[in-house]
Amino acid sequence: QLEGREVDARTDLFALGCVLYEMATGKRLFDGPNSGAVLSAILNSGQERTAELGNFVPAPLEQVICRCLER
Repeated sequence: QLEGREVDARTDLFALGCVLYEMATGKRLFDGPNSGAVLSAILNSGQERTAELGNFVPAPLEQVICRCLER
């Protein structure tokens, strides 16, 4: 969606993964001082951010979140 491509169900799954991540950790997955920085983080950051989940959530929920955030 950010790249101007057609939107489909994958967009909703990615958004669900972001919400679940924030609910599980209490932190925003993508953060920045302004909307441009947040958009850049969404486009450029990888799965390394989900490593923080291991300390907070059960493995099955971590798998669901990581699956939703796959690109």
